[in-house]
Amino acid sequence: MYKKSYGLKGWLLISIIWLLSISFDHIWLTLDKGLPSWDQAEYLTNAIDHGRALGFLESGKWEGWHSLLELSPKMPPLSPIISGTFMSFSGEDSDSALRVMSLWHGLLLITIAYWGKDLGGRLLGLISASIISIAPAIISLRLNFTLDLPLAATTILSLWLLGHWRLKRVDGGGKFHQAIFTALAISSSLLIKQSALLFLAPPTIWVFLIGFREKARRVQIITSLLVILAIIFPWFHQNWISIISGTNRAVIISGAKEGDPGPLDPESFIWYPRLLLDQFSNIPFIGGIAGLLLIGWKKRNQIICFHDLNRKTNNPSNSWLWLIWCLISGWFFISLSPNKDGRYIAPILPLISIILAQGWIKIAESINKKNWNFLQSTVFFIGFIMSEISIKKELFSTIKIAPSSPAQEVIFSLKEIVGNDPTTLFLTASTPELNENTLTYLGRLNGGNISSRRLGRKSGNEELALQSTQYWLLATGDQGTTRDSAKALSRLVRQDKRFMMIRNWSWSKNRKIELWERKDSANKTISFDESFINLAKSLETGPKGIINTFDLIEKWHLLDPLFSYQSRVINRSKNILEINKYDKKSLWSLALISILQNKPHEANIWFKKLEELYGKGSWASVYRSFVLFADWNTCKTARVADVPDLNKIDKIELTLLEAFRDLGRSLCFDIRGPVGVRKSLPKAIKKINDYL
Repeated sequence: MYKKSYGLKGWLLISIIWLLSISFDHIWLTLDKGLPSWDQAEYLTNAIDHGRALGFLESGKWEGWHSLLELSPKMPPLSPIISGTFMSFSGEDSDSALRVMSLWHGLLLITIAYWGKDLGGRLLGLISASIISIAPAIISLRLNFTLDLPLAATTILSLWLLGHWRLKRVDGGGKFHQAIFTALAISSSLLIKQSALLFLAPPTIWVFLIGFREKARRVQIITSLLVILAIIFPWFHQNWISIISGTNRAVIISGAKEGDPGPLDPESFIWYPRLLLDQFSNIPFIGGIAGLLLIGWKKRNQIICFHDLNRKTNNPSNSWLWLIWCLISGWFFISLSPNKDGRYIAPILPLISIILAQGWIKIAESINKKNWNFLQSTVFFIGFIMSEISIKKELFSTIKIAPSSPAQEVIFSLKEIVGNDPTTLFLTASTPELNENTLTYLGRLNGGNISSRRLGRKSGNEELALQSTQYWLLATGDQGTTRDSAKALSRLVRQDKRFMMIRNWSWSKNRKIELWERKDSANKTISFDESFINLAKSLETGPKGIINTFDLIEKWHLLDPLFSYQSRVINRSKNILEINKYDKKSLWSLALISILQNKPHEANIWFKKLEELYGKGSWASVYRSFVLFADWNTCKTARVADVPDLNKIDKIELTLLEAFRDLGRSLCFDIRGPVGVRKSLPKAIKKINDYL
């Protein structure tokens, strides 16, 4: 049986691998002057916002868990919380923030080194860590601020811990503390990115089902599930509607727009394997595969899995099967996702590195079948160095020696004008060098309050945009968009006498970037307050009022990303209610703002007051049922929606209440619910479609 510890020499070698990796990263980032593009900038901004919400970064303060969780309506909060905290020590600029990736990389190396040691000894673990440290796909993740390296590190840790716990007690598994640590690792992975489910759910379910047969493990499994649910619940409960709708847009709709193969398309299952050669580079991948073929040839008449079957404890063959099962399961389920990208397969690349390392060991052993010696070390060392030279040469060729656009100068100039006042900069361009995410990130650095929004995606909003904006960033030449609506809006701003250009900067390809400002500063923008109050009251009319309301709110939120109108409307409405507690406009306004702020408990309070005014069975009852259901208060949903004579009147609001009643009963373990919902839910959906 292999030693449990790496020993001083082993830890020293792991440390050297890690230090060499982060040294290269530091050099590359120092030389590269490129700006973070769409995804990176969004994740960086999210990290800054979480750091501020924790009170660790400039211009921020702690306002409670609800405010913190509000910042993660679609993306889980753990990675930005860790990154935001790290920024308080490292700095907020992208190069400093990226240093957090060295910590995730370190966790990944340690996990892979130990997993490899479990399968074939310290040598296999060290070579596995070496291969993954020089893999171009992993290096790219270390140099780009995304969620995929943290996801890979925590997912691999979860699978490794799960693999240890699944072993028999005589082999060191089945212990209570192992179950708890595994649950914590799984929870961490899920709180980094939802796609962790695709890699973790199948192996975890299988292990738990097998383990549940043993009486001693049942308490451990139940406890682990409770730990996972307790950690995930606060975020998911508050944001579950946004999570579902956001996942639909990011995965299904985005995948369809990009032309990625669908789940049932045979191309899906070769999409990721065809990338492996580039993701690992030629020498590590081809050398490893050659070694595996050699193993297969020599053991062609035996049913083995890369290693000696005759160990009495902690059977390596069984452990190899576990690794391969995790690898195939992860590849299969991520291939089913309609949205594909090379970085999405990152969580199984470390598993492949262990297999490739076993191939390299077999090649070296075929040269000298005695103990590992200088000659074998030389074989691997030469291959490692050749690969390093090739990979680093290619990576250094991608370095940008100058910023890809004058976006930093633009934000610096705007900060000189507005200081730390909340400001929105609008644009129609969308390129990696010039986009709303990059500008927002730059505007949020070091206590800044500048946000950026891109307009012009749809036609019909031009006049509202011109009336409601103050600062525009326009570009000449190719702006990365083919939308006629965006080009038309850009021309309208230039032609509008209310705006003037105050600065411009040279860009690439003889293009220029121009900063425009509204001239009539005394009347900068129109107010949305009155419009919102009237829209809120129109909710009493049902679906048409809902559509008109949220259509205009969607447009206005692009113009006012800080939602500054909400605090004004809240103060105004509460002041009116002190005089007249039954003022309908104020109650509708407060109820709608509570929905927009994702506060179903508060929304229920205002809808209850409106229900008292309009009576049971009104639209106020429908909205109240909805917010209660959204808050998982299903039993109360059933009671509120259970209006007398509900089934005797064919009105759309009563049809919806019937559906909410049956849904609430179904999730409240009322036997009448499942029976009724089969009829009431399709009826409600048809009624809405017919009404619209």
